Order: sequence, then C-alpha cells, then structure tokens
Amino acid sequence: MALFAPNVSLFALLARERWCAREQYTPARFHLWSTWVGQTTACVAVMIGSRLAAGTDLARGIEAGYIGCAGINALAFVVMGSLFAGRQYLLGLTWAGAAVAMGVFPHAAPLVYAGLIAMCCLLTGFQLNALRANQA
Repeated sequence: MALFAPNVSLFALLARERWCAREQYTPARFHLWSTWVGQTTACVAVMIGSRLAAGTDLARGIEAGYIGCAGINALAFVVMGSLFAGRQYLLGLTWAGAAVAMGVFPHAAPLVYAGLIAMCCLLTGFQLNALRANQA
C-alpha cells in the first residue's frame, strides 16, 4: 500500500487537470495518462502476484515485486520517450539496469526503487514543465 499511496494523489491531480482543461486535452496528455495508468496497474498486479507466490516469506515476495516493477518502469519510460524526448529513454535504460542490480542485491531493492522513482519523477517533472513553457 505504501508503494502506491503517492499514485492516488497523482491520479487525483491528473483527473482534475483533465476535467478542467477538457478543451485543451491533447493526444500527448492522453498518451502520458494512459502510460502512467498502465504502469501503475501492472505494478500493482506484479506486487500482489509476487506476494502471493512467495507464500509465508513476506520479504521475498516484496523484493521480487520491486524487481518486477522496475522492469515495468523500464518499459513505461521507454514508451514515454517515444513522445517526450530521448531523456526518457535513458531513464528506461536506468530502470532496466536497476532491475538487474536488484536481482543481485534483493535486500536493497526497496531503497534502490525509492531513490530511482524519486529521481525519475523529479527529472520528468522538470522536463514536462520545460516542454509546457516552450509551448506557451
């Protein structure tokens, strides 16, 4: 639950933005919305499935879930790169490398995931803000 709690506020903000700017809703915004919803849905499914598959070993299920979510994030950032810019491709490659590193050091997976998602959200926010400023 703690892993996906920040997504609730993100989706609330995006839904509000979409509702308020219906006339200005572009295919790029729809693409971003679809990518984030798909990424979050897939990560929730991976976390639940990993936890169930691990049985009584809670730590193993959580660690495996983070590894799976890192792979999904790699795909999501590559997809965003197709629309927003090449930096997203680099973030996707970073997520793919992180998934491998988490497999080697599974106990560090939550910390690696948290640091990387924070960095990616910050960098993506800066990039989208710059794109918006260029359009104005």
